[in-house]
Amino acid sequence: MSDTDPAAVDVDQLDDGDCYWIVGSGSKRSGRNQVEDFQASGEWRMDPDPRYEPKVIDMRVGERITVRTRKNVTDDVPFDRRDNSMSVMDFHLRGVITDNPGDGCSVKVEWEKAAPTPRRYYLYTSQDTVWPVGRNMRPEWDDLIAFAFDDQDQDIDYFRNLQFWAPRFGDR
Repeated sequence: MSDTDPAAVDVDQLDDGDCYWIVGSGSKRSGRNQVEDFQASGEWRMDPDPRYEPKVIDMRVGERITVRTRKNVTDDVPFDRRDNSMSVMDFHLRGVITDNPGDGCSVKVEWEKAAPTPRRYYLYTSQDTVWPVGRNMRPEWDDLIAFAFDDQDQDIDYFRNLQFWAPRFGDR
């Protein structure tokens, strides 16, 4: 969206208790979405990856976590996409971290009951396996947290009309 990656943040920049975790849907090696496995086992897990292991180690008991998938779509978009594909995140599962064994690859989670249909978030996305975000740091994060953790609607018009997306999706 800008010169910086939306997922590039040092966890130390976030206040204690105000960190929310947006994480991938499981091992890429398995070739499958592991949301059901996570829910059944009461954990979230990723493949070992030195880029993300320090962030997983920083996850704290009581912090909220959500599992999402990311992809590009062209169908069923709630605004004029003008023949452009767009990045979306589908949110499948969320919960509260109950333990961190310190292995850098997993945390124990008390998951909420999964919604029958994932909720879809448009434009402002990250492919990072682990993406920490905090309230009151960036308007984009506030909207994302409200959507993913508080069941609020996304302010799609705000994102469509930001400088980065306006030429493709903004009001004319």
